Amino acid sequence: MRTLFDLEVNGCVSRTVRDTAAWLDMSEIKAMDALHRPVGFVADASDARLKIAVNPKIMRTGAYPPDSVMQVFESAITMLCQLGHQVKTGVLPFDGADATEAIRRFSEARFARKLAETAQLTGIPISVDNLEPRSADLVEQGWLRSDDDVARASDVLGNAAAAYLAQFDHVDIYMTPVFGDEIAEIGSFSPQGSWVEQRDRIVDYEI
Repeated sequence: MRTLFDLEVNGCVSRTVRDTAAWLDMSEIKAMDALHRPVGFVADASDARLKIAVNPKIMRTGAYPPDSVMQVFESAITMLCQLGHQVKTGVLPFDGADATEAIRRFSEARFARKLAETAQLTGIPISVDNLEPRSADLVEQGWLRSDDDVARASDVLGNAAAAYLAQFDHVDIYMTPVFGDEIAEIGSFSPQGSWVEQRDRIVDYEI
């Protein structure tokens, strides 16, 4: 069963589509046995017209991001419409609050257990005293999550992932803002801070 973590892709945040195209060209696997045929550098406009579902809302709360983020998002929508793409309002195909709570439970438990596994494999004890305050706090929260908690969270994430993928039978792109707010203030996500105080802020920022 897939989870929302399986939908993650390491990418880049660029200023232009051309920069993203260049990054994709440089990073894609071009070997003969590659899973997907290499695309190469895309320099020219495409004649394809896409069906795009747009949703600016923050997943955990369902709230709209600040006006400054919405202005940029809406300008992108305007440009897509001018290019001839079919743009419609998208609806999150699963419960955002439930999914983000499941992500939190699963992530905390996995972090704590992986740390313990690493200590066992290396033979080097790892104490919370060896960790930055936020990581130590995260580990403490992780050990509060039972195996049953992890299993339930995994089920929620699997159902959410299935619902997310199913929408692509009808649309080509599900578009959200890159971040849920403007550039974060220095110290907002400090490793010297508390994980409990930061975790919702981190999720909401990544929308």
